[in-house]
Amino acid sequence: MAVYIIPLGILFLATISAVFSVRIRKFLFLALIFLSLSSLSIGPESLGRFSLRLPIAVILVISNLQSIIRTSTYLWRSKILLLFSLWTLLQLLYVLISAPSETRFVFETFGNYIYFLLVASHIFTCSIREMKIMFIVAVITQMSGILLYFPVTRPILEGVGFYKGTVYHQRAGHSIVFMLPFLLLSLKHTLNKMKKLILYLITITLLTVSITTGARIPSVISILMLLFWERKPKKMVIALVISIAVITAAVNLTESDIFVERYDRIFSLVREKDVEQAENVAFRVRHLVYGMRAFSNTPFFGGGYGHWQERVGIELGTIGYVWAAHNEPLRILVEYGLVGFILYFLSVWFSIRQFNFSLSDSLIRNIEYCIFFGVIFQILLNTFHNALFSRSFFFLLASGAGLTIRKKYFSEAYGEDDESNEQTNLKKDTDFASEEKKI
Repeated sequence: MAVYIIPLGILFLATISAVFSVRIRKFLFLALIFLSLSSLSIGPESLGRFSLRLPIAVILVISNLQSIIRTSTYLWRSKILLLFSLWTLLQLLYVLISAPSETRFVFETFGNYIYFLLVASHIFTCSIREMKIMFIVAVITQMSGILLYFPVTRPILEGVGFYKGTVYHQRAGHSIVFMLPFLLLSLKHTLNKMKKLILYLITITLLTVSITTGARIPSVISILMLLFWERKPKKMVIALVISIAVITAAVNLTESDIFVERYDRIFSLVREKDVEQAENVAFRVRHLVYGMRAFSNTPFFGGGYGHWQERVGIELGTIGYVWAAHNEPLRILVEYGLVGFILYFLSVWFSIRQFNFSLSDSLIRNIEYCIFFGVIFQILLNTFHNALFSRSFFFLLASGAGLTIRKKYFSEAYGEDDESNEQTNLKKDTDFASEEKKI
């Protein structure tokens, strides 16, 4: 009995403390971000990789309920919450019909919904400084995905509890794609020459690591991000020269078997003009063909949860086919049809559609651009991969939703959205800030 009483007692005390202390709430929120994005498992084994995320999320919902309700009101008015709620309900309905035993998927889907509201609520009510801290924590979490790639650091991190699957080169590439927009944003707004030099070195190092892992699509996406960040001819040429130099250095620096094998497949494909020479390309092509056939059978409402593996398995004559689609938009079409596809991508679009599509001199406008940029390239990346429903993508999406209503809220309440007045105005009219003054 004591095994259950002690954790419940700690949870109760933490909840009471969080209700009366804004600092504790902020700390718990950053802890949730760290645990969610780093895949660090701490807690009872019975909860698996959910670990401490569940009780922390419960505490944050209880202690921030008023703020969440208020944020939800603005999200609803902006149609973001309506679309995201319909998409979530569709997922839950389909899994209950198709695979009612998949309780983990139900838990994850509901968890993504709560996580979305918590992040959006924080973005909506926090100061610019607190927003910076949150993004710094988010970037730091991705280092685990990169360090897990290296055989030297992998056992240490796995011993502590970090886990990002077994395809380490792909996880490292995904982490770098997530980090790059925030690093480029920091470069834009860093005036100190030494800090700028350090950021340049970190960016170049990450690009080098991405290429040496042999993760080809993440590497290409990373280079495209560098090229199109500012979209100015001079900057694009510089980025291209840096990318070519990094590629040349990476080829000469690494002797990794994975690197040689994965790039040799592409060279064989080019030489032989035969898709089957590159298995990674071949199965993606097969998945595309089989996926389009499956979609054509149930185009409007899809075939339900797990329909992708079922249909591809039938095409291949394989029972219990388990390979992922490696094309998330196509998988959504196959499993949820045009209805699900439209709901999902409308919720994405409504979360970022009001942002500037280019850089400016305003920090908050450039944060919006950073999120927009990150979301678009994550979608492009996951046209070839399987992380469109990861917490890292929902973090970007929720950040976009929070920034969208934040921008609209100021224009409605004050007739302005000037960055110089933003923090002052927000402190006048948010529970978060008013409670902070009482401490």
